[in-house]
Amino acid sequence: SGDPAVIAFAKYMCTPQPVQTKGPADKLDAEDQSHFTAFCTGVLYECLTSEKPEMLPVYASLFNAARDMEERPSWQLVCDLRLVFTYYGLLSPRPYPL
Repeated sequence: SGDPAVIAFAKYMCTPQPVQTKGPADKLDAEDQSHFTAFCTGVLYECLTSEKPEMLPVYASLFNAARDMEERPSWQLVCDLRLVFTYYGLLSPRPYPL
């Protein structure tokens, strides 16, 4: 795809970046970085093969929401995620890339 947003996503999200920390709360260790990069690579493939590149930011938001659930569980977030997964499951028989 020649879309600049897709190219930027591939460059910055699917390529391992040096770990940068501004403070203890911003620390992303190498394992988390590797997991995020693998997730983004899978999502990029899924979105391009499904011809839905506009979904890239949605998947990135879902990844962050799932990560936040580990740190600060929220019933509202659980309900939102269940709604998204149910809707996605109705549209596509493929497994979730999460």
